[in-house]
Formats: sequence, structure tokens, C-alpha cells
Amino acid sequence: MKRWKKVSALVMSVAMAMSLGAGSTVFADEAEYDDELHIAFSDVPDTLDCVNTSSDSCGNIMVGTVFDTLVALATDYSVKPELCESWEISDDATEYTYKLKQGVMFQNGAEMKASDVAASMNRWVANFGTAATYIGAENKFEVVDDYTVKIKMDHPYLYLNELIATAAQKPIIVPESTLDTIDPETGNLTEFIGTGPYLFDEWAADQYIKLTKWDDYTPYFEEGEEDGWYGYKEAATPTVYYDIVTDDATRLAGLQSGEYDVALGLSPDNYEMLDSDDAYKTYTELDGDMVMIYNKKEGVASDATFRRAVNAALNDDDIGLASYGNSDFYKINSSYMCVEDSEWYSTEGADQYNQNDPEKTKELLDECGYDGETFRLLVASSETDFYNAAVVIQQELQAAGVNCELVTTDWATYLNYAADPTQFDAFITSFSVKQVPPLILYLSATWNGWATDENLVSGFEEINAATDKEAAIATWNDLQKYCWEEYMPVSKLCDKYVYAATSAKVQDITVFKSAHAWNVKVEK
Repeated sequence: MKRWKKVSALVMSVAMAMSLGAGSTVFADEAEYDDELHIAFSDVPDTLDCVNTSSDSCGNIMVGTVFDTLVALATDYSVKPELCESWEISDDATEYTYKLKQGVMFQNGAEMKASDVAASMNRWVANFGTAATYIGAENKFEVVDDYTVKIKMDHPYLYLNELIATAAQKPIIVPESTLDTIDPETGNLTEFIGTGPYLFDEWAADQYIKLTKWDDYTPYFEEGEEDGWYGYKEAATPTVYYDIVTDDATRLAGLQSGEYDVALGLSPDNYEMLDSDDAYKTYTELDGDMVMIYNKKEGVASDATFRRAVNAALNDDDIGLASYGNSDFYKINSSYMCVEDSEWYSTEGADQYNQNDPEKTKELLDECGYDGETFRLLVASSETDFYNAAVVIQQELQAAGVNCELVTTDWATYLNYAADPTQFDAFITSFSVKQVPPLILYLSATWNGWATDENLVSGFEEINAATDKEAAIATWNDLQKYCWEEYMPVSKLCDKYVYAATSAKVQDITVFKSAHAWNVKVEK
């Protein structure tokens, strides 16, 4: 979902011409633009080496500007070739061959070759546990010739491109030579050299991250060929500042005063004010889903019937409204795969979602022999949306006969408790959009919540080993139905949305999984 209000430079020019009187003409292509773009954001990365951090802000700042990837994600969540021209997948889904673009230059003046790509991708697999799990740590990208790389796996895996395009730790392509200068203590790059239109310039601690135009950059797509993270990029504004502003109100005030051109992560409370004001543009987009994850290892919630009893009591409309305060920022949706036009989207088990049926809860509590045991719902006090959801859930469960207690902690304690099965019976969190079901962390047997059910584990093994996507999708539909109707590993609460706001002077910005700096101009 995206909403925007565009101010046409041509219309503005005509209006100016009329106000100047006869004989005076102002044309849109004569507009003057600022030399600086200021983007205010709050989540400070721990490093700018995207391979070594799962921080969204690192990827949002560095990918597409300084670094590029082999493939990229379009706004319909499809995967498109970025630094490669094309790829081929073997019939048994064990071998991927990538034909690379020729003439792509690194910022050190060297042409990108297959040896750089293979070394970069192998570093990513070695550092990103999820990649190692699905690809196999022992399987390596190999050089075929100067402009071709391949990887031969010892097992089928149909979803390698989806994994590359959506990885939390971004598989950035860098010169092989920069890997010799990695900091031995941190494992991080010490040289930020990519193929993008911007150079890394400066990181002023607690103030800003500065990127500057790479004058020798040549786009490797045609202008207009762009979609999401994919396609044509240029440094339309010579200098970009990512201003570190941790306070929501300060980001809003800075946008209103003109100090910032773009503000990210604003409170939904201010959305209607900005959306109704022609001085700004607003962009709302899907951010993922909010879920309540049950402790399936031990305690009262280790009983599947009890979990289904809890789920039956939930009114997800009320939970979403309490969390986000505006129906533009949540959506009632039972599918674990959020994107409705995705081939993996499923409505199986939807009748078990948003039931708001306390009488059914009571029947299921009797069935499982519930005797008033405390159901401990863990939540971090700093996460307002999760805390508000927990308060509503507590009220709904108590009304249905469940003794629900909120365990409210600071963020650090919350993270520790969520990994300790003795400390909670359920906790609330959110997850970004995933491209294939096996990447959904809350359905993992090894992650917090411990979804070790044999049917789920074997179903995912079947999906991962599939060479026929239609068969894999059918397996997934069966799994989602099983999860909702029997296993109940989580209670999905809602899809969640976020928004960014810009000055109306900002032109040609793309907002998809954050606001992108490339191609953006700011009228003076």
C-alpha cells in the first residue's frame, strides 16, 4: 500500500509564469535543485559493512548508493537481475549460473569481474548463518570465466535468489582486494568500495553519515528502468546526509522547519496532519507482521489446545487499533506470507483468525484441563505498539478465563528473556516481509518459541528440497492450515505498515523498504 501527493514542477512553473506577467516564462527544466539531501532516521547501525550486520539501517543507507548486489527486489517482491545480466537454474535446482554485466566499475577504478563476485558471495555465506543453513557452508561460488560465476550445491534449493534479494545481512559485491584489509578483530570491511553512484565520505558519531557523488559513475541501466531496489540509479543530489535523530518529535520538527527533506519512522499520530498538508508527501508501505509467539518448549503454552484457546479469544481488530491508532497502519490478514499477490500467499486456516470468541476459549480451556495457571506475556516497555497490543490481549484473555500476567521489561532484558524458555509463555514482536515460507523465523525449530513439531519440520524440509515450485506451494498451503487448525505455533495479530514523509520539494524518491537516496532531487 502506497499513498502519495505529488506536486508537479510543471504546474508550479506555469503558476510562477502567470504571476510574473506577460513576457516572463519559467520552464520546469530550469528549476534549481539543492546540492544536499537530508534524510532523518533513528536506527543507528553498528557498522556499515552490510555483510556483518542485520541492521536494516545499514542496508538502507549503503545498498543502492555505495554498494550493489547480484540480484535485487522489485516493488512487487519479485527478484530481478542487478549486477548480473541473467541467471540459469539447473533442472534439479542444485546449480545456479550467473552471467555478469560487463563494464561495471568499482569505485577504485577496477572493473568488476567474476573473481570479485565469487569472493564477495562466499564471504556472505560464511558470515550469514541463514545463507549457510540453506546453501550449505561447504558449497562455494566459483569463477567460470571473467563474467560468469556459478554455485553447485549438494542439494536442491529453488529459492537462492529470493534469499539473496531479501537477506537481513546484505550480500554486497566488493573488490576482492578489499577483503585483504578486513579488520581482524571485528571482521568488518575497512574500505567501503562498491559499484554504486555514491562514495562513503564520513560517519560523524551520533550526528550523521555522509555520502558524496562518485563523479566517474556510469549507470548500467537505462534511465526509467527502475523498480524498488532494482534498476537505474544516479547521484541526482551530489551530497546525501543521513542525519541521526533518535527522537520522533525532533525528526518531525526538523521536517517542518526544512532542516530535513525526508523523515523516516514517524509516529502514526502525525500521519493525518502531514498527509492533509500540501507542503508534504507521505508514503505508506507494508512493513511485515506483528505476532504473539508461544513458548512451545515448556510451561502452560506448551499444550497446543491451550494455545488454540488463547488464540480463539483474540479480537485482532482491537489489537491492531490499540497498537497503531489508525487503520492505515495495520491490516487484518491471516496469511503468514503478507504479500497478497505473492504465489505463496494463502488463506488456509483463515477461519481460526480474529475469532473474538471467549466462549470457545472457555470450552478449549476445559478440554485441556486448564486450572488457572499464570500465562506470562512478555513485552518490552520501549516498544509502544507491542505493549499496547499486550494490554488489550491481557484484557481479552482475562475476560475469557485465562490468568494473563504481563512481564514488562527493558529492551535488553526482553531479548534475554525471549531466548529463555523459563521466562515466558508468549511474547510479542514483529518480522519483516519474507519471500518464501522457510525464511519465516517464528516457524523455526531453533529460534525462540521452538517450533519443533515434526509435521512442520518435515514440511519445510520438503519445501526446501523441492524442484517443482507448484508442489512446494501445495505443501505450504497444507502447513499453514495445520498451523492454524492444530499446532498454533503463533497467533498472528496483524500486518503492520509504516510511513515516511518528505517535503513537497522532494522529487523522484522511491520509498520501498525505506526511502532511497538515489535519483532524488530537492527543489530550492
